[in-house]
Amino acid sequence: MFLQQLSQFYNPYLKKINGKPIYALKEALDEIITKHGNEAYLGVTGVNSISLSDVLNEKQLISESITIKGGIAFLDLDIKENEKFAVIDVGASSQEYFEFERHNEKLFLESYNLEDKCGVGSGLLLEHMSERFNYDSIEELSNVANQTEKTIKLSAKCGVFRESDVVHQQQKGTPKEILAASLYRASADSFKNILSNGIIPKGKIVLIGGLSLSKAFVKHLIDVCKISSERVIIPKKGLHIGAIGAAIYGQQVYLNDIIKKLEQKLSKPFNYESQGPLILKKSRIMKPKEDWPYGAVIPLAGLGIDIGSVSTKAALIAEINGKFRLLAYHYRRTKIDPIGAAIDAINKVYNQVIERGYKIEKVVAGTTGSGRQLTGFIVGASKEHIVDEITAQAAGIITVYPQKEFSIIEFGGQDSKFINISQGVVVGFEMNNACAAGTG
Repeated sequence: MFLQQLSQFYNPYLKKINGKPIYALKEALDEIITKHGNEAYLGVTGVNSISLSDVLNEKQLISESITIKGGIAFLDLDIKENEKFAVIDVGASSQEYFEFERHNEKLFLESYNLEDKCGVGSGLLLEHMSERFNYDSIEELSNVANQTEKTIKLSAKCGVFRESDVVHQQQKGTPKEILAASLYRASADSFKNILSNGIIPKGKIVLIGGLSLSKAFVKHLIDVCKISSERVIIPKKGLHIGAIGAAIYGQQVYLNDIIKKLEQKLSKPFNYESQGPLILKKSRIMKPKEDWPYGAVIPLAGLGIDIGSVSTKAALIAEINGKFRLLAYHYRRTKIDPIGAAIDAINKVYNQVIERGYKIEKVVAGTTGSGRQLTGFIVGASKEHIVDEITAQAAGIITVYPQKEFSIIEFGGQDSKFINISQGVVVGFEMNNACAAGTG
């Protein structure tokens, strides 16, 4: 935010950093110099301000609690003398809560709660989920969420758990609008968890940060925290509160000097420490042999469908001359549509059957994966043919790789597994039961 004489707004600058905060800042400063000149008072705040510690001095790097106080004081929010009020800041990566009291035209910070280590209830998780749902933006996700009052319970304490919950619900066929609404409900629940007693004191509540623009989030926050909508203030400049405060407390600089330092910083190569590339010395990739038995007459074939959280696999096999042969297969992304993915995979396999001239008299079907129940219903698989992944993977590997003693390590979209096989029998296994961290 560029201010003139601390009384007049100039153009607010809003840029998505896309993982490059220093580059985005340089672009903004270039525009400001062009429009407003080189000399200014500069203050920087926010979670990425620490990355500028070698460019700016300590007085130019200002904590968010100070800048929020300055930004709120600058705006005319009709806060009365001796009145206590709360500020809720829900941004991309953190949730913050402040309590202020006004005395002698000044604001005093009474208490605060910060959730700045985990982004479970913040905007980045919602933006990620909007991409997973194939929406064009987080705004579209919010609009869809606002169309329904129905929600289901999702984890409020962990974003990884929450995404796992969503995936499991998707595999059950839960409508996207209900999942979208539930995500915003869970974000509101997450905010309530950072309060010491889950209760917001009486007084006005100022909502700032990106999620303050979401009607769905505001609606669920009001309901979860049991506050009346009359108490809620959403400032027009709510996205820029921190920037306004930083401008007020800024130090005099020449912007072209700052830009030169930023350019020097950007010119330095940034390298992560690495252990070196992985090399396949003791491993081999098992690709199916594409020696198709064209035109074969097959009395009985088996169709297996594995519906995972990330990908969908289908394989058609048959026993020919005492050996199981792969007749056709297909791999694709599930794209949060397990039913559509299963139907498409079956069609792709069917097209391969036609192309290769197989004459199949009968087909049995089995399903596995996180979406096995729903897919099993679609293909008409009996209960004994809807099997867990450990059983299915063990049966598959024993069939194509008949070795007496071996282990399977699998990393999937939602879980990871270790399976130990002896004499063709599963004798032990381990898998993550709750958390999907470290998986696809």
